[in-house]
Amino acid sequence: MSENWKDILVAPSVGKNAERCAHYFTMLHDLDLANMALVRMAQHQAMRDHEDSDTVSENIYFDYALMHYFRCFGTTRHALGVRIFETLGDESRMEARRLHNFFKDTYDQKIKRPDDIFSQAKIGVALKEGEEKGIQDVFWLMNKFQICKPELTKAFSGLVSTVKNQVEALAREATEEFLGDAEERGIDKLYNEAMTADAFSKKEVTTPTNIDLKTKKEAS
Repeated sequence: MSENWKDILVAPSVGKNAERCAHYFTMLHDLDLANMALVRMAQHQAMRDHEDSDTVSENIYFDYALMHYFRCFGTTRHALGVRIFETLGDESRMEARRLHNFFKDTYDQKIKRPDDIFSQAKIGVALKEGEEKGIQDVFWLMNKFQICKPELTKAFSGLVSTVKNQVEALAREATEEFLGDAEERGIDKLYNEAMTADAFSKKEVTTPTNIDLKTKKEAS
């Protein structure tokens, strides 16, 4: 294979197994980014008592990890659900689901306004001090959102790694079936349709398959 990826010959592919590979490879990329963010977050947590401690960066890394982890879960046909933990042993499965639900609640709190707004903001009336009584202004406090403790950061990183291991297994299966499809297309047809990876990278994205989100099947 060429040392320069741009020179590699690529035969464009679509279809069910190509779509599966695209989903799982994208998930693996997201999970890698989540883990890298958690590593950075742990580094900042280790410096909390240091003068260079930066809680803003710590929050940013945490939000970034949450976003990329939960991008893998959703309503699309190949999106993950808690079923991803079913192959784990009983104790590991229960712990993984517990952690997943905990961080899902955390994620929801960060992206949505709570139904009980007073859990996020405290409102009061600021009164004048001294002999003259009266109302001075509205007084409000934003309740601080508590970011992860270091032990939870470590647990989240372990959860991300667990999910990544499961997705890697799904990606291997999809890859085998995808390459089987390629063989059935025939080597001559593949070469006739081939282009350089550089040209492939600039090729417009194929119109996505129309998926019925209720049945998660291809719509007619």
